[in-house]
Amino acid sequence: MICKHCKAENEDGALFCSNCGKPLEDEEYDREKMRGNTKLYIGISIALMIFLASGLVFGFFYFSNKVQKANDERNTIASESDVAANYFRSQIREQEDAITELQSQIDLLKASITDYQNKEEDYKKQITALEDKEEAMDGLASFTDAVPSQGYEDMFVSDTFLKFMTNEADTSEEGAETTEAQTTQEAVLRVCISGDIEVSVESSDEDVASFTWDTSPVGPSVARLRVIPGKKGTAILTFTNNLNDEQIKVYVYVQ
Repeated sequence: MICKHCKAENEDGALFCSNCGKPLEDEEYDREKMRGNTKLYIGISIALMIFLASGLVFGFFYFSNKVQKANDERNTIASESDVAANYFRSQIREQEDAITELQSQIDLLKASITDYQNKEEDYKKQITALEDKEEAMDGLASFTDAVPSQGYEDMFVSDTFLKFMTNEADTSEEGAETTEAQTTQEAVLRVCISGDIEVSVESSDEDVASFTWDTSPVGPSVARLRVIPGKKGTAILTFTNNLNDEQIKVYVYVQ
């Protein structure tokens, strides 16, 4: 038997080396032991490889399942997102339609307000005209309180001199003449006579005034003198009392 420590020859069956004194080990035993250890290592390695392969297969299927679930959840979320997006888009369209309808109602309301304002202006003008006429009639009543309604031959006229100013025409930088909007000017003449009255109008160069009765020209009456827009000159109104041929002249100057 050879000592593995010092390589000295020893007798078979010896337990200790005769050279170094260390315990002798049977090489066959060692080889058997090594073979046994090798088999153990191989078995453990095979078992470990099987375990690792099983773990890999399990992990593959586990993570594949996880990925599939994640894809399913993502598809579900995407589907729900599409539904939500379609809902919000429909809501937005409804709101836009409602805004358009509201704008139409606002436009109609603006048109109604404008129409109301125009009518209000017309009513104000009519009220002003009525107030002017009432004022003229009140003034006529106060002017003729002392005049008998019958058998009185004298004639009264409230004004014998009237003066009006007209707007001048403007000239633009290009030399074109532009005329401002002309408004009719008028004056109220209060006349009182128990008989009939004749009225004549004479103008200097052209017709600058017109004459109308607001009330019947018998007794206390109201005559309205209107200046023709854009005209200038002099006019004479002659009131003639048919009972005694008395005449009263009213001079009108338009500048």
